Amino acid sequence: MLHLGHAAEGRLEESTIDRALTLVRSTSPNSLLLASLDAARRHAVVAGPAALDESISAVAAIRAAVGQIPGLEVLDERLLRHPGVYDYDPMRLAIDVRGTGATGYEIADAARVDSDIHLELVAPNMLVALFGISEPATEQGSRLVEGLSRAVQIVANNGRRGRRLSPPPEWGPLVITPREAFFGPQERVPLAAAVGRVTAESLAAYPPGIPNALPGERLTQATLTYLRSTLDQGGTVRGVSDPTLKTVRVSVEAT
Repeated sequence: MLHLGHAAEGRLEESTIDRALTLVRSTSPNSLLLASLDAARRHAVVAGPAALDESISAVAAIRAAVGQIPGLEVLDERLLRHPGVYDYDPMRLAIDVRGTGATGYEIADAARVDSDIHLELVAPNMLVALFGISEPATEQGSRLVEGLSRAVQIVANNGRRGRRLSPPPEWGPLVITPREAFFGPQERVPLAAAVGRVTAESLAAYPPGIPNALPGERLTQATLTYLRSTLDQGGTVRGVSDPTLKTVRVSVEAT
């Protein structure tokens, strides 16, 4: 779905955009998908403002309730006191779990198994729940509060305390260009054997998903230990061809 702006000097005409789309779009479009998009657009126009106000109000109450769970703290208006922070998304509920002594991975896993709650984002210190304008936010929020409360208690009763992740290590030195490493001769080696080798692929602990190593950089023990620790605590490593991180693709010529 393309949203066309108001007429302005230099803006492409709708007919021009339509002709460009004919070059790339399918000759057999999915009518159900197109209809659902149009239905969602109509709902946003007709009922969106009222539904959004209702959801924002409900999420505010949910945010306050989550903040009452021992060990959990939520990001709220206090965040706006910090320099450089203009505002925050009221429909996203960001939860700081450090007060529980457990990791976000542990609490999220307990909430999923015990209460069938699936969060938008899970990190070592944070959980994020996302609300929309077309769902019963109050009902879903009550279920979330109860599930998080139970999850915190389950983790405490099980004595599960994950090891904290240290800050991301410094990047290794760039030995060859990313292009040379990515397209050049390469081989797959065990993780332990990758120390000191030049990576041929990107490795990024998620969250946050910022690369810890890019093609052409020399892999260090600190970087590989950090990535392995991320996986062990429930995170993922993006960009790597072996998601288990048992092996890594490295350049053959630059060693």
